[in-house]
Amino acid sequence: MQMGGKEKFGATTEGRMQLKKLIEVVDRIGLVQVVEEPTREKNTLDLVFTNDVDMFTHIEVTGSSMSDHKRIELTTNLIKSNSQTTRIDKKEYGEEISFWHLNFHPEDINWISINKEINDIQWKTIFSEKDTVACTDMLMTILKIICLKVIPLRKQRNRNDKIPRKRKKLLNRIKMLKRSKCKVKGKEKE
Repeated sequence: MQMGGKEKFGATTEGRMQLKKLIEVVDRIGLVQVVEEPTREKNTLDLVFTNDVDMFTHIEVTGSSMSDHKRIELTTNLIKSNSQTTRIDKKEYGEEISFWHLNFHPEDINWISINKEINDIQWKTIFSEKDTVACTDMLMTILKIICLKVIPLRKQRNRNDKIPRKRKKLLNRIKMLKRSKCKVKGKEKE
């Protein structure tokens, strides 16, 4: 399944070419656009493609108070399997490792070796005669194994040092009030 958003096609010649290329790719790999309602005014700009329409049990486009784009809500019948998480023996992590535990930001990550390892895998052989859910599980597991070889884990924060979200918002609000108070005092002196 692939998702994309805020796509503007057709407005210019370049936009038309992008649209044509998108349609060619979608047709070639057998994807279907699942959102048929407008997502912004009278246009469908936010696109959701899939190769398995049956995985969606409910598709709804609703208004949003935060944006002029409507919100797309998709309900699936997918069940998270245990094979999506890979067990690793690290003292800092007493739980299953997921992609969220990996630190993708260091500049010394060898992306070339990761890409080479991914390209060397015989994907057609691995995925032949399997359904979408099984293929997705296998893909996630393989990618996680490859990434765990090269990509470092994020540093685990001490949970006691973390300031609760509500308290942090209050502290930020106090800072903002102090700033505005200083600005007012500065204007009064002038």
